[in-house]
Amino acid sequence: MKIYLAHPYGGDRENIGRAGELARTLKEEHPDWVIFSPLHNFAWETYDENEREQQMKDCLDMLEACDAVYFADGWEYSLGCITEMVWAMKKQKALMIEETDEEEEPMTENKDMTEEERNARRIIAALKTSARARGYEIAGAVTIRHTESGKVYVIGEEK
Repeated sequence: MKIYLAHPYGGDRENIGRAGELARTLKEEHPDWVIFSPLHNFAWETYDENEREQQMKDCLDMLEACDAVYFADGWEYSLGCITEMVWAMKKQKALMIEETDEEEEPMTENKDMTEEERNARRIIAALKTSARARGYEIAGAVTIRHTESGKVYVIGEEK
């Protein structure tokens, strides 16, 4: 399976090393995965906010070729990763989000929820957190669809 590694960058070259460590760990845990890291693929380029649109297009071209996207911790604070999340959802890519020990936004869960339902709620919570961090709020329902089961999850109500 081809996995696109979405990791915050923001011009901080130390993030390339962090992404490399995560890629190494993921490869050890999942030897059948082929991991694509845009931070490593484009590390030779100069980070330039004025070139952001073209650089993001290059990343999305790479994402397009992958089966799934793995979102590293902190992705919800990165404009590039958020763009990758929206694009991956639009293209119906499988989504994986790094689990952390940090407390997530409180969610209504019960023991009868499937792991798929919990993951759907985590994705929505991360999107809400990201929006709030930038002074936005999600003003309507958010719909996501699981790529394998086809099940649709709607969080929130239309306004």
